[in-house]
Amino acid sequence: MDSLVTDVLNKNELTCPDCGSKQKSEMLEAAYSYAYQCNSCSEIVEKKEDSCCVYCSYGDVKCPDQQIKWN
Repeated sequence: MDSLVTDVLNKNELTCPDCGSKQKSEMLEAAYSYAYQCNSCSEIVEKKEDSCCVYCSYGDVKCPDQQIKWN
């Protein structure tokens, strides 16, 4: 029997598409974030059109809802 991953990662590192800087962020379940402000260049970064949130667009891991969906 295949084992499912039951731990959901709640920490993410977002990479700004404009300047490339990285910033750590804590993700909340069922709370999509559609935009964030880069700490380095102050650019307002919006999610990609084909993603549910900025975490899925620019993060190193998918948002909690997507992690659960694929398990």
